[in-house]
Amino acid sequence: MRIEVRDASMKFGERVLFKELAFDVEPGSMVGLVGPSGSGKTTLLFAMAGMLKLNTGTVRFVLDDAHVSARKDLIAWIPQGNNMLGSRTLIDNVAIGSLAQGHSELQATRVAAEMLDRVGLGGRGHIRAALLSGGEAQRLAIARAFASGRRTIFADEPTGNLDRANTKLTIELMRASVELDRSVVIATHDPLVAAECTMLIDVGAAAP
Repeated sequence: MRIEVRDASMKFGERVLFKELAFDVEPGSMVGLVGPSGSGKTTLLFAMAGMLKLNTGTVRFVLDDAHVSARKDLIAWIPQGNNMLGSRTLIDNVAIGSLAQGHSELQATRVAAEMLDRVGLGGRGHIRAALLSGGEAQRLAIARAFASGRRTIFADEPTGNLDRANTKLTIELMRASVELDRSVVIATHDPLVAAECTMLIDVGAAAP
């Protein structure tokens, strides 16, 4: 699945965040949205996911040679906050993505356990998510997104609350995802993450 961004512009009041951005996100690629704070990285990410309307321009998903709008079943989202279900277990939180894709409870639970292992939370699937630290909760959100198996991951500063070791774990998951011909679009300030991207879009440079 390819994502086509054409002539994308956004402003709030008289302030222009970015103007006339154009790029493609190809399958099997990791695209980094970079730029200073306030340049519009998160805004562009939300617009690409169909959660905000651009002032001008288009975002189109090309799926099996047909153009389609952004759909929830195509996108997994890693928010800047963790957005977890605090009263549910870690397994329950991560399994949601697989269940939404139509997998059986047994399969979803198995995938959730594997992903928890990969983000360093293995063996803790039975505890409530509310008991996690901020960094652990961020890793839980990362595990949930990748467990969904969806074709595109949109991530908003996913390593912002992580130490160097867990940032490297997250990068490894992103590499594994693009090797399966999925794509990752990530808004980031992190030079470790930016260095792994196949393409960088300097959002701040797109303002007049």
